[in-house]
Amino acid sequence: MDRLQRWYKLDRLLKARRFPVARTVLEDALEVSTATVKRIIRDMRNYGVPIKTSRDPHGYYYDHSVAFELPGVWFTPSEVTALITAHELLASAERGRGLKLLYQAGADPILFG
Repeated sequence: MDRLQRWYKLDRLLKARRFPVARTVLEDALEVSTATVKRIIRDMRNYGVPIKTSRDPHGYYYDHSVAFELPGVWFTPSEVTALITAHELLASAERGRGLKLLYQAGADPILFG
């Protein structure tokens, strides 16, 4: 799981609970060590995410007095097309159809001269 995935998973965990989430629960859910959970929370706080710590019960929670939402991960239509094309090329490369798909996708015919 990469850094961005961990951030979004932690975000979902904190939003899903009404009470503070214990560090051990976060470690298990994110499949990381104590140090990594602390580092993720520190990095998110440095980014401006309003994560607070509770002593009783002990855990982490969002400060709901601050409006905050992690930014969405969005792609432009051309980026989505490029991703789909690349996926199809890679999937078909083993079957020897990669160049044919590239040509059908509108690649420069000089490549196939």
